[in-house]
Amino acid sequence: MEQIFNESWRQMRDFYYAPNMHGMDWKAMHDKYGVLVPYVNHRADLDYIIGEMIAELNSGHLYVNGGDIPRHDKINMGMLGAKFSREASGYFRINKILEGANYDALLRSPLTEVGVNVHEGDYIISVNGVAHHDNE
Repeated sequence: MEQIFNESWRQMRDFYYAPNMHGMDWKAMHDKYGVLVPYVNHRADLDYIIGEMIAELNSGHLYVNGGDIPRHDKINMGMLGAKFSREASGYFRINKILEGANYDALLRSPLTEVGVNVHEGDYIISVNGVAHHDNE
């Protein structure tokens, strides 16, 4: 991590468009942020520190991106678009159907789609055609 930090600092020192670093004592910035590097536990932590150091230059369009950041498989979750409660029967009752933002495919409320015949007060008794409730 220290090598990446030092190379990032040197890259700005050697290639920044203003040789005077906007009057910034760039060596002092290395020392100020470098003390944090031993506490880095993840590449995202290091990117944050480098980003804060570079931000000291007060320039636009300077970013920190990339690196060996572990990627994990995500579990896609649906948004039902409703407030519901568990009833004594074990089924879930739809208390309120949320409007959503149906003009945006990512923010649609599935219970307000055309052809979906669901109303507040209805119960969810199956998911994908499989009947289930908590008492089973």
